[in-house]
Amino acid sequence: MKEKILIWCKNRLGCLIPLGIFFIFMICFSIYSVWYNNTPEGKKAAIEYEKQVIAIEKEQQKQGQLKKEQEQKDSYLLKAVMLCEDAVKNSLKTPATAEFPVITESKYQDIGNNTFVVASYVDNENVYGAKVRNNYNCTIKMTGNNSGMVQKLNFY
Repeated sequence: MKEKILIWCKNRLGCLIPLGIFFIFMICFSIYSVWYNNTPEGKKAAIEYEKQVIAIEKEQQKQGQLKKEQEQKDSYLLKAVMLCEDAVKNSLKTPATAEFPVITESKYQDIGNNTFVVASYVDNENVYGAKVRNNYNCTIKMTGNNSGMVQKLNFY
């Protein structure tokens, strides 16, 4: 029985000694950290760290804002192309036959102040049933909430 108790104690002490050393190390490290943060060098390092964190957060906010603005601009551009297509359809004599290219084939430009110029074409049948291609240039002023107003529509 005595031997079993000695073996049990050896096994437990074998685990407890490294655990005790670890806890002593953590206590010493904590004391050093508190002491260092109260020294002028530690306070200076903490201030520099805070400045870096603040600078990173500001940069992330700026990038988020730029991304949001770009998404809004892309949304306006897509809506502007759709509004131009609607305006072109409304000006055709046979709007049901209108076929527009995919958006990547259209040319567009942001001229500022939420105003876009779209240059593209439409294929449709004329009154005699022949397919014709009409090139157009359309200026759209976006007014918010993905709505806009056609300012100019020219066929050439």
